[in-house]
Amino acid sequence: MSFKSKVHETAETAGRLKEFKSNFNSIVNNNKEGILVVDMKGIIRFANPAMKILLNRKDQKDLHGRMFGHPLTTGNKVELEIIRRNQRPGIGEMHVEMTLWKGKSAYLIMLFDVTERKASELALREANKTLESRVEERTKEIQLYSKVLEKSNASLAASNRELEEFAYVAAHDLQEPLRMINMYLGLLSSEYQGKWGKQADEFIGYAKEGAQRCQRLIKELLGYARISTRGGTFKSSNLNIVFEKALLNLRLAIQESGAQITAQMLPTISVDAVQMTQLLQNLIQNSIKYRKKAKPVIQVSAKEDHENWIFCIKDNGMGIEPEFKDKIFGIFQRLQTRNATEGTGIGLAYCKKIVERHGGRIWMESDGADKGTKFYFTIPTLKH
Repeated sequence: MSFKSKVHETAETAGRLKEFKSNFNSIVNNNKEGILVVDMKGIIRFANPAMKILLNRKDQKDLHGRMFGHPLTTGNKVELEIIRRNQRPGIGEMHVEMTLWKGKSAYLIMLFDVTERKASELALREANKTLESRVEERTKEIQLYSKVLEKSNASLAASNRELEEFAYVAAHDLQEPLRMINMYLGLLSSEYQGKWGKQADEFIGYAKEGAQRCQRLIKELLGYARISTRGGTFKSSNLNIVFEKALLNLRLAIQESGAQITAQMLPTISVDAVQMTQLLQNLIQNSIKYRKKAKPVIQVSAKEDHENWIFCIKDNGMGIEPEFKDKIFGIFQRLQTRNATEGTGIGLAYCKKIVERHGGRIWMESDGADKGTKFYFTIPTLKH
């Protein structure tokens, strides 16, 4: 390579170095973070303009040659009081690393304005404290309410048991005097039928009918009271067999009405089989009782849905207006007069209590009069 070429290459290198130095100085001097170089004796050898502002110096030259005055340890972050660009006090975070300055080991110090970050962290801590305090207060409230609710539930359960026991005892004790009334009304009827006139015979008939109805009501009330207090154990039961037992109990009503009753394959689940028989029997009997002139067509089905089995008893009967869908499950509730259909008005209340004892719920759907009815009830799939 010629001397001229070497001179040209040297000139190009010097130009690039000058450009690099200019760019480097621009980056350092315009950086909003403070930059210091401190030698191993702790004397400041370089400071950028941002450092002058952060350390509240009028001119960065004031920093040159001065002792830095803070202990320096690499790898640690140290907080300092600073002056922000708006001339208000703030918080700085100092980072220290090792570097070379003019061929000698030195400390490179970066000073960051973290005032806003610290304010946000403080606000977040305060918010967390407030939240924790509120959560603690709310937790105490919930615990208190839970204790009150638990006590109320226990008191309500005890009251229900006492009420059911009272209903059972009262109904049981009423049976004997009613039997006596019915017996003596029978004697009056057999001894004096036709002797006291037609009106007296009607009165005796009304009295007998009333006494017999009262006996039926008491019998139903006894059964209703026994559902919770004298129910059987829950065992794995094939509901296809339970369904057949219910039909067997209803064979006379089925024959007289000509009802067509079918069922899909029903599951085997943990239930009180006796009460489940009574439940299906009552719902099917209800469909037979409230039929139209056409023969009753009744379908029983079941499908599994998450944690429950949903059962449906669908009929083509008289239907029910939607506004009565909740009323029909009340005890002694009837939508028709006693002359229109027989019954005590306790059958669907009986069903509701059985379903609730099994941890499920019961409801009815109908599009209105003469449009049939669907009774649904759920039984949990979990073992009792």
